[in-house]
Amino acid sequence: GITKDNNAFRELVQLYDWTYEAGWIGGEEGGTRGVFESLGLDEAAMRKGPFLIDRWDYLESIGYDEEQIEAIDSRFDTDPFTALQEKDVAAWRDEQRPLLKQAIAALGRPRYWAPIAADNKQSLVMLILLPQLGNHRSLARSLRALAYSQATTGQSDQAIETIRAIRLLAWHISHEPTLLGNLVA
Repeated sequence: GITKDNNAFRELVQLYDWTYEAGWIGGEEGGTRGVFESLGLDEAAMRKGPFLIDRWDYLESIGYDEEQIEAIDSRFDTDPFTALQEKDVAAWRDEQRPLLKQAIAALGRPRYWAPIAADNKQSLVMLILLPQLGNHRSLARSLRALAYSQATTGQSDQAIETIRAIRLLAWHISHEPTLLGNLVA
C-alpha cells in the first residue's frame, strides 16, 4: 500500500511552489488544503519553501526575455552556451542543485499517489485539475539541464543517475488516475 514513507508524490509536492496553483484549484476553500491534508502535510509549512525554480522563471527574473530564453533552451541539444549564458545557467543550476537532489531521491520511492484537488462547489469537470503535471514537466526540464551539465563536465555517473530519475518521473506520472497523466508521461 501507499504510505507517507513510500509515496514519491508526497516528497515531490513539497518542492513545488503552490501559491499560484492554490488560486485556481480551490484556494482556501478546498483545493490545496485537501491535497496537503490527505498527504499528512502542514499547509503553512508547505508555503515557506525553498522551492524548485524553473530555469525559465530564473532567467526571466535576472532580465532575460522570452526569445533569449528560447535561444538557451535550443542550445541544450545542439551548441555550447555562450560565456554569459553558461554563467547564468550555472548560477541557476548551482542554486537549485540541493532541491534537484531531493527530487532525485524522492523519485526513487516505489509508489506514487496524487490526490485530486477539488472544491465541493465545482462541477465534475473542474474536479480533475492536475497542477502537479506542469510542475512535473518543469522538474523534468530542470533535471535534463542538470544531466546535460553533468555529462559535459565529465560527471557521467551522476548524469546517468539524473537521467534515470527523469525516467522514474515518467513512470510515476504514468500511474496518475487520469488519461491526461498517462499522456504526459
